[in-house]
Amino acid sequence: GARQTRTFGSPEELLGHLAGHKAGIRAAYVPDATTGTLWFADKAVWVADGDRLLPFVAPETARAYVSSHGGARVVTYADALERAS
Repeated sequence: GARQTRTFGSPEELLGHLAGHKAGIRAAYVPDATTGTLWFADKAVWVADGDRLLPFVAPETARAYVSSHGGARVVTYADALERAS
């Protein structure tokens, strides 16, 4: 694994990096889109809203976001990685 911690400016930047560096990543954390709580990127519930990819800790919060933002939808982690690459 990596010997240093890296930070990224957005969840999309992190996903783009992860998509290109699948080997050697020990853990990747993203802030919940509503609370800022850090959570494992591969365990987060991902929402695609236009060009944005938003991570949520709780499925209920992701569904609430989707229901109030027309066109937004829940996507899999694999789909989020593909969209970011």
